[in-house]
Formats: sequence, structure tokens, C-alpha cells
Amino acid sequence: FLRTDRGFDTVSRTAGHLALVTVAGTTGNTDLTYWLREFSGGQWGPWTSLGGSWGGKTCNLIDAECFSASRPRIVSWDANHMAVTSRGTNGRLFVNTWQGAWGGWVDLGGNVWRRPEPVSWGPGHLSVFVIGSNATILWQQEFLNGAWSSWRNLGSGRLLG
Repeated sequence: FLRTDRGFDTVSRTAGHLALVTVAGTTGNTDLTYWLREFSGGQWGPWTSLGGSWGGKTCNLIDAECFSASRPRIVSWDANHMAVTSRGTNGRLFVNTWQGAWGGWVDLGGNVWRRPEPVSWGPGHLSVFVIGSNATILWQQEFLNGAWSSWRNLGSGRLLG
């Protein structure tokens, strides 16, 4: 069984299909990893590990540093594409994309303060918004037809207090 206190996120990429992603440890094991479970054809499939050890550090349920990693966010932009995003324990943005199979975690860099917010605005188009670690800059990185753009500053006004 999986144990989690990190929450979860869900997405539907087609009618009758759901994907649920969470960060969890297995019973008797405190190491955390990202897990995905899909609902299709009227039934839930098994939990699938997406892995995850950011910045050379393996997270576990009793490690305070791991609380700096964000819960995962999942998004779909068509029936054949999903992406899971998360802030790593090293403060960088990580993404794992599915295009018929999971491609593995990719470090997109950045200096992320809070969990990323991915959004799709059409087939082949994914934007990820984050707040920089200095709490003053909102960043966007785009996945356009197979390639990630560089980070962009969307404003330098103070976002908090």
C-alpha cells in the first residue's frame, strides 16, 4: 500500500480516462517517489512508479528537506500527451512527459519557490508558471511542439506582501 500526506493531482486526457499522481512511500518503506494510477475501461489499473530523486537526494517521509519539494501537478494537452511537473528539493523545475510511454524526469532549471502550475492551451502547447525563489518574479516556460523554451520574466512587481 502507498502512504502519502502530500496530496495528489488528477487529469483526464480522454472521455472515460483519469490519471492520478501523488508522492508517496510504500508500507514499510519511508523513501518517497512519484506514483501514477490510471482509470480506463471502467476500472483502475495498478500504481506505477514514476521515480524521482531530485538534486541527488532521495526523499523520505521523515526528512524535513523533502518538504521543500512540491506535490506533483499533472496536465494533458491531447489523448496522447501528459506531463507531470514538480519543484525538486534543489529548487529546480522537473517534468516527466508521457507520449505513449513516460520519458523520464528532465531538469528544466529555474529557481522555483512554490509548486509549478502547468496549463495546456491546445495540442502541442504546454505552459508552466512558477514564482521565483525571491517571491518577486513570475516565470513561464513553454513546451511548443516538442521543445522547451527558455525562462521568461513576466513582471518584476512584488507578488507577496
